[in-house]
Amino acid sequence: MLRIISFCIIVLSIFLFPWWVGTVLAVGGVFYFTTYAEIIFFSILIDALYGHGMMMDRFIFTFVSVLIFLLAPIVKSKLYVRS
Repeated sequence: MLRIISFCIIVLSIFLFPWWVGTVLAVGGVFYFTTYAEIIFFSILIDALYGHGMMMDRFIFTFVSVLIFLLAPIVKSKLYVRS
């Protein structure tokens, strides 16, 4: 349920706020949830709305989000979080 609510909040923030608000929330979701593949959907949406340029420049958020998605498990395993 929390994952669905976070999805809705991030989608709304992409449409209502500047691009960086949705980006920060999506990256936070990657580190909060175990596998948060929705970040790739969010980055495609941000690129479609705010992207400009030609060819590779247009999809810069998508490339960065795929890297974050792939590197997040490594970073999470290195983090020490005391519960």
